[in-house]
Amino acid sequence: MKYIASLSVLTAMLALAACKPYEMDIPQGKILTEQQLAKINIGMSRETVLNILGSPLPEASPYDPHRLDYIATMQKNGGEITEKRLSIYFRNNHVAKIVQENEIVTP
Repeated sequence: MKYIASLSVLTAMLALAACKPYEMDIPQGKILTEQQLAKINIGMSRETVLNILGSPLPEASPYDPHRLDYIATMQKNGGEITEKRLSIYFRNNHVAKIVQENEIVTP
């Protein structure tokens, strides 16, 4: 009788040990859509860019006031963290350059 009870407990423990808890996808930062990015063009005013994309976080680059940085990260199922960056450079308050870095993987 004790043998059957011990075997049942051991079987239940092994079954539970095989289960992996659900891990959520964790998005952080400013998530931009492809439709939003497609609307940004060279020569566009800073105000128009902010109306389309919204404010970046932080509001302005502490190193370059003529640049907006949009950074977003995603961690899927508790795995690696993927980062996407979009930097928009302005000259005379109009877009001069757009730099987009996608899929920067951080272990």
